[in-house]
Amino acid sequence: MYGLHQELLSASGVEYATFLNLTPSSSIKNASGTPSRVITNLAVARSNLLRIFEVREEPAPLPSFAEAEAHARNGASKLGTEAVEGEVEMDEGGEGFVNMAQVRALPEGLSITPSTVTRLFLLREHRLHGIVTGIQRVKTIASSEDGMDRVLISFKDAKISLMEWSEVQRDLMTVSIHTYERTPQLLSMNSPTWRSSLRTDSLNRCAALTLPRDALAILPFHSSAELEMMEQERTLAKDVPYAPSFVLDLTEVDGRIRNVLDMVFVPGFNNSTIAVAFQTTQTWTGRLNEFKDTVTIFMITLDIFTRTYPVIGQIHGLPYDVLYMVACPATIGGLLIVTANAILHVDQASRTVGVAVNGWANRVSTHVLSAQPNENKTPLDLQLEGSCLTFVNDTSILLSLCDGEQRSLKMHMEGRAVSRLELSPPLGMTGPAAVVCVSDDEHVFVGSTSGPSTLLKAVHIEMIVELEKEDVVAPASADLDMELDEDIYGDVAAQIMAQSTSGPATEKIVTLQLALRDTLPGHGIISDMTFGLMAEDGQPELIACTGVGKLGGLTRFTKQIPTRTKRKLPSIGGRQGIWSICVKRSSNANMDRANSDGRDTIIISTNSTPAPGLSRSAIVEAYIMDPFIFTRRADGSVSFYVGDTIEQKISRRDQEIPACHSFSLFSDKTGLLALPASDPDGAPETEKLERLEDILDTDRGTQWAVLYLKSGELQIRNLPQLEIVFSTPEVRFLSPSLTHNSDKEMRHSDNTETGFEIQSICLAMIGESELTKPHLTVLTTSGFVASYEVLPLPVQTTRRGSAQKVLSIHFIKTLVHLLGRPSNPVILPRRLIPFSTMTGNGPLSGVFCTGDQPFWLLSVNWSPLRLYPTANNTIHALAPSSIFGSEGDFLVHNEDGPALVQWVGDVQLGLELPYRPILIGRQYTAVIFDPATKHVIAVSSQKARFALYDEEGKSAWSVDGPGISEPVCESCSLELFSPDTWTTIDGYEFAQNEFVNVAESVSLETLSAEKGEKDFIVVGTTIYRGEDLAVKGATYVFEVVEVVPEPGSAKRRNKLKLLCRDEAKGPVTAVCGINGYLISSMGQKVYVRAFDLDERLIGMAFLDVGLYVTSIRTLKNLILISDAVKSEDPFKLIVLAKDFEAVSTTNTNFFFGSGQDLAFISTDENGIIRMYEYNPLDPESNNGQRLLCRTEFDGQEEHKAVLTVARRSSPSIDMSVEKLDANLAQQAQSVLVCGMSALMHPFGSIYQHFPIATLAGSISLLSPVESARFKRLALLQGQLVKNVQHVGGLNPKGYRTVRNEKVSRPLSKGILDADLLRAFIDLELGRQEEMTRQIGTARDLITHDLSMIWQSW
Repeated sequence: MYGLHQELLSASGVEYATFLNLTPSSSIKNASGTPSRVITNLAVARSNLLRIFEVREEPAPLPSFAEAEAHARNGASKLGTEAVEGEVEMDEGGEGFVNMAQVRALPEGLSITPSTVTRLFLLREHRLHGIVTGIQRVKTIASSEDGMDRVLISFKDAKISLMEWSEVQRDLMTVSIHTYERTPQLLSMNSPTWRSSLRTDSLNRCAALTLPRDALAILPFHSSAELEMMEQERTLAKDVPYAPSFVLDLTEVDGRIRNVLDMVFVPGFNNSTIAVAFQTTQTWTGRLNEFKDTVTIFMITLDIFTRTYPVIGQIHGLPYDVLYMVACPATIGGLLIVTANAILHVDQASRTVGVAVNGWANRVSTHVLSAQPNENKTPLDLQLEGSCLTFVNDTSILLSLCDGEQRSLKMHMEGRAVSRLELSPPLGMTGPAAVVCVSDDEHVFVGSTSGPSTLLKAVHIEMIVELEKEDVVAPASADLDMELDEDIYGDVAAQIMAQSTSGPATEKIVTLQLALRDTLPGHGIISDMTFGLMAEDGQPELIACTGVGKLGGLTRFTKQIPTRTKRKLPSIGGRQGIWSICVKRSSNANMDRANSDGRDTIIISTNSTPAPGLSRSAIVEAYIMDPFIFTRRADGSVSFYVGDTIEQKISRRDQEIPACHSFSLFSDKTGLLALPASDPDGAPETEKLERLEDILDTDRGTQWAVLYLKSGELQIRNLPQLEIVFSTPEVRFLSPSLTHNSDKEMRHSDNTETGFEIQSICLAMIGESELTKPHLTVLTTSGFVASYEVLPLPVQTTRRGSAQKVLSIHFIKTLVHLLGRPSNPVILPRRLIPFSTMTGNGPLSGVFCTGDQPFWLLSVNWSPLRLYPTANNTIHALAPSSIFGSEGDFLVHNEDGPALVQWVGDVQLGLELPYRPILIGRQYTAVIFDPATKHVIAVSSQKARFALYDEEGKSAWSVDGPGISEPVCESCSLELFSPDTWTTIDGYEFAQNEFVNVAESVSLETLSAEKGEKDFIVVGTTIYRGEDLAVKGATYVFEVVEVVPEPGSAKRRNKLKLLCRDEAKGPVTAVCGINGYLISSMGQKVYVRAFDLDERLIGMAFLDVGLYVTSIRTLKNLILISDAVKSEDPFKLIVLAKDFEAVSTTNTNFFFGSGQDLAFISTDENGIIRMYEYNPLDPESNNGQRLLCRTEFDGQEEHKAVLTVARRSSPSIDMSVEKLDANLAQQAQSVLVCGMSALMHPFGSIYQHFPIATLAGSISLLSPVESARFKRLALLQGQLVKNVQHVGGLNPKGYRTVRNEKVSRPLSKGILDADLLRAFIDLELGRQEEMTRQIGTARDLITHDLSMIWQSW
């Protein structure tokens, strides 16, 4: 069997981030009065996802009249601009300091409203063929010329990629790739938990990558000082900005360096200097009496030229629980060392000061640290595991704790030495920080992998505080060692005493506060997921347990944007087209409706083509943009009409327009589409001709017509002159970029044979709020959808000296999607329609495609363009309309007729799948859908106090000191959710030391159901009793039952009813059902049980298995068991076959496609997917006793949940593609979700999909592929690996290859990589044809294969 692996949802959150000046816009210092500016760039990464943002400062949007009234009445700030705790607005001077006396003097309820807002806007997003483990900014020799930073990215397989920004391509370009995967340290590596980390020198002299076995990969960079001695190599250094890299074995520097904990570059030295923290002798909490302070830090200088590495400093006797180090600025010097219980500062003289954050610090170390009290005078009890410590500037330090709490750390100085450290009270709360980075202007980005990431602004506030009396020392006269002249100076001691006692002593301090600027949404990890039919339209939803801690909850993912029908509109019609036009009312009408906006809505619709016998062909396309109307007839002829406001009539212009395939009208309000100045005054030519309509509507902007001619040329013409201002023939080849072609030379002569046949084009604004961007969207007859962003030409390519009026713009391709060929393009043509609507987050603009497989094309500020399908299979026409008072309505004519629809209000966009987050405030580890009642049951997990008792029932340990934390354990509860409000309506709490391992909906035999079987909720738990006693377990059986409604409520409600609790001697880790019986694991055995009389479980059979069962799956009478140590065993009461390799399997399932194909799929804790085959006839199987591993595919992330989705195929055949190849007749497929049919067919084969959720928050899909199709795509995949330049210079084949020393060659030929295959449709037409010609097939055949396999559940 063969399969396809594709990512439906990218990884969530941010794990690595850095601020940098990557694009030219970030280095331009805008003059005062400019409304918008780019402050800096932000590069973030998580797993294999890399994103580049602009941090843009925009004018604050003006509030509506209703919002202004509410603000004045309630004194509340505008929605979306609330500050985190401790926020104080900056003064008008912009120094960042605020006089607190003036702020406090403001009247209550009055606040300083900021004139600007700071937002994150996405520039580029890439799915890389590698797992990112570090991201840093560097400056090379080329940075001295253009002033731009470069980005350095490290990967899981010990690679470093140096990249820079190309303004011409509007994307990252790879400068170099450095690989260390063939070094001896990695070839002999046997530690799968090792992860590389990347560090760079503050002066950009070199970068270091940690390697296994205490080694470093050093990448030196050329500097200007070095090149002064080598003037002839200055030119070469611009192209190659780095020196040869090398591997430094730290054990060769000093034999005591073993078990490296962390490494940082230390500033303030002439040569690059690193600080290495290591443990020569390792210890743990049980051996603290023998080995306590075992961490040592060596300061090593890297002399790149002489290749000598002397140790210039040593610091011994540091606590054993050192987590990481932070280098202090050169003005302070030394290192900040973060341990699990304290923060230490160590200078070059080995002088150590610190602060304890809990009572454990002085117990696990010989260092005596002062315990700082909390803000309420209680001892601090903080945990520093998972924290981040970052310098905001040379004097301000920000500490982010694992629970999202933000504090500042103050360093008290005595001269140039640090005297003590002090933690501030909490500044605010964010998501748990995975990374914290600070920009040059002190913007702070807190990246989180557990929830949303936050952009903050650091604000420094001057405050005058009163000193405590014990802090004020009054000197006595006896202690004065100088002789006082009382005749001249009087009693000096008395004067000093009087000054010290006359009033309270004060001190001026500067405190750090944080102001919220923007957030980057993220749902966090996915612990479990299930399918459910919660929507009114019967479409399945993927319900996932997302987030951790207070950011935990549920998230509902859908394939399409959910809509609801508000009303049917049979009187409108509109099967062939609907237009909704807003017109201004007359002055009399406005007087009658003083409270309205002065506009009416006119709806125009048509149901059929003109009657036969007319002299001209039928109108097939029309576009209306005040005051212009364009129409296109079936023969391609275009008519141009202009409305006259004075005469109130529409007249036809007799200007000759070439025959077109499609056209679009566009109104530009951004100023991007503007002709160069042609008169002495410098006024643009387009401003000379002003019409009455332009005077009445000043917000209209410049207007343009976009034509795609039958000759294959794309033209942009100004209105109303219709002069050609831009033309290119490259659009029919879907080239990566489109620029003006002045000579109009065509690459080929015949458009129908050598280029894509363009069906529809649309130039429209796409984006969120006021910051939309113009995009050109192209739709071909073969199903390709391409979108180009309109951008100004870079300065170096701007046309100069041209007499022709030409727009200084170019088009960059940002999205390509393959829909497949339409079923009936004549009766149901696809058309692109621009739209604008109002969502809960503000206005949103995009493009909609009618016909079969309709979709929405849109984007939000923090996401790229997304293509979302609709719930309807067919939509004939669509138009946004506000005729019924709502700005978010659409007039739609679908297969059910005309209707008024709107989006579901709580849906969120921006990810690959639309989603609806349900933030509950606690983490959920399992979720179940009950099909009988359509309720959702979830298992919540929270921290609870753990108490250990002795044999007499007394507490074995209690808190015995200040700041000592109590032990905690996982405590779970089962919650029943209402499908209407998504609130908990009932639940069951387990014991305080009992947590849930597994929860499933299992069909069991029962006498209480007519069919003899009913779905029950089965839960397996573990009872933890301390490390000295063996764990136990229990099996629970629940039922969702209806109860009598509460008084005053007509709706019946449901509750959870506990039917059975069966204790076990071991943990119950997996449950499943088979033929009405329950299969459950209990320790090292698997039992088959019957549910007798709905009250007890009776054993029927058992089997001895491995050490720890992770999952059980059944198919008829066949059971598949996976073990954490011994892989998997399928059996039917007796063992049929097993895999004898030591693999830590976490999930396993049956995998089958068409015909008799059957395989077994397993995933392990490293994310590796293996495909097994049971074949007793194969000699390697040892007569069927051994399962044969046929394929290994590296999924890179641990898989937490694997579902089964069945699909049925129908024998409908695409006749247009059947002509290409006799083997191409494939069956169109529909979906069967979890046994509940979305589209049922009485014929066809059953296929299967596996949605897979990972700890990174991503969702992947594994689906079967037919043999003939797989062979074609496998050859194509090989060509893509070799002939396409991938982002970062990475190797896609090595990214998915699993290292297996027990086979002669990797078992990589069995599962296709959909992310790699997507690179094919991104290529232009010529390269697609060349690549398919090399593998001996047709391009249309490959595109049809891709369109058939790229489907979600």
